[in-house]
Amino acid sequence: MLKRPHMKNLRSVVALLFLAIGCGEQGGSELSLNPPQNIDAVSCFDITMSEFTVSTQCSACCTQQGFPGATQYDGHCVCGDRRDDSGDTVCAGQAGSASACQACCNDAGFTGGGWSSSSNSPSTCACHGRNDSAVCASTLSASSPSAACQTCCLNNGFLGSGYSGGGDDQCTCLEI
Repeated sequence: MLKRPHMKNLRSVVALLFLAIGCGEQGGSELSLNPPQNIDAVSCFDITMSEFTVSTQCSACCTQQGFPGATQYDGHCVCGDRRDDSGDTVCAGQAGSASACQACCNDAGFTGGGWSSSSNSPSTCACHGRNDSAVCASTLSASSPSAACQTCCLNNGFLGSGYSGGGDDQCTCLEI
């Protein structure tokens, strides 16, 4: 049997085309998936799952590809990592106490902070997770706001998304 290394690249292109075309609405007014480098919608695309579920197979595949996070998009496995590493440094100067670290992280727009202290090394403060309800607010007017919210968040480097409707509609992008 002949080896065909170009087939993986072809499969990747087909997967991206499927995601871009298959998730749009007629008329072209909906978003297509086009994520930045910290989101990988190709490597584990062949793993399928039901909506609102991330399988252990998907998580394992993403880990194997070097991504700490996993989600599903249109029934397929998508991998991701933080948007950037600014959480490691933004509050490094606030390592004096856990409360100072947490307050700094909250003020900087992160959802949590990790403070550690030991007698053998200096204390550290690192922030993690960001929520952003502004970056994809425009998706609320889409014909399918929940799907548009998820696509927009992925396109902006956020692995998670949350859509709430019913009067006080909101699309929140969530970083791992």
